[in-house]
Amino acid sequence: MRGKYFDGLDERLRRAAVNQSLARDANESTGRLRPSSAFMAFVCECWQTTCQEPVTLSLDEYEEVRRTPTRFVVARGHVLTAAEVVVEDTARYQVVQKIGLAGDIAIRLDPRSRDKAAAPHESPAAPGDLEESAAA
Repeated sequence: MRGKYFDGLDERLRRAAVNQSLARDANESTGRLRPSSAFMAFVCECWQTTCQEPVTLSLDEYEEVRRTPTRFVVARGHVLTAAEVVVEDTARYQVVQKIGLAGDIAIRLDPRSRDKAAAPHESPAAPGDLEESAAA
């Protein structure tokens, strides 16, 4: 029996993964508009719903992070250790990798994975889909 603590923790991890995926979606559209060698400001992809801290990196650096759907670029110190581990630490940003349930959700909500994984008979998941299904 898991108990209320673990049920609440699962909900917190799910919510964190959804929030980070929404920020990643915003950054995906930003990256399409810029040259690859110039530094640009992306939105911190941390778990905090109100975070708008800019994170400066090149498009090439961002693309390197995006090669793995469970990885997110965050401002230094914006790590939720219950759901992610730091896999890269730079002077300008950190890269975290989602683990467990949060990792599964990050993969499902990854816009690049959604494009590849959508079968002809099913539509890809969107961040709002998980929010609605969790509320039911």
